[in-house]
Amino acid sequence: MSAVEMVVNMYRAMNMEEKKDLMFELSSLALKDGLVSETDVSAPKVSTKKKRGGWSSRGKKTWAKTVTGYDATAKAVMRLEGAWINDPAKDVDDNGYYIVAWRDPKHYILCRNDGGSESVVENNGVEVKIVGSIVSRHDGFKDLDASVKEIFT
Repeated sequence: MSAVEMVVNMYRAMNMEEKKDLMFELSSLALKDGLVSETDVSAPKVSTKKKRGGWSSRGKKTWAKTVTGYDATAKAVMRLEGAWINDPAKDVDDNGYYIVAWRDPKHYILCRNDGGSESVVENNGVEVKIVGSIVSRHDGFKDLDASVKEIFT
């Protein structure tokens, strides 16, 4: 067994405090022996740019998605096949289905762009423009999922 293998085996047997002490001792010895320089062991520069997380309530209060099919094997909203959209008037095909949803409180509207007029729907003070007719309204995703499944399967 080589000396390196022995040190690695000993390292694996140590608790976290012992591992930390060993690493400090080895790095100071490496500096003293000239194997590494101060710049090699200095702390890496940490970016000051804040990482962007997932959805936050500070963003849009609604979302919309076309519905072109139903995939029972997918999870949650991804079962509803289609594209994320910003403007139903431009992004939804004639006679196409789409969903408009509010994030807080949760509310879903399944719509069909059947050439009908535009209307404005309000939920908790947030208004959304609807193009065509409203097929169904739901306060829970489970009910919306059932309605879409019924249409596309």
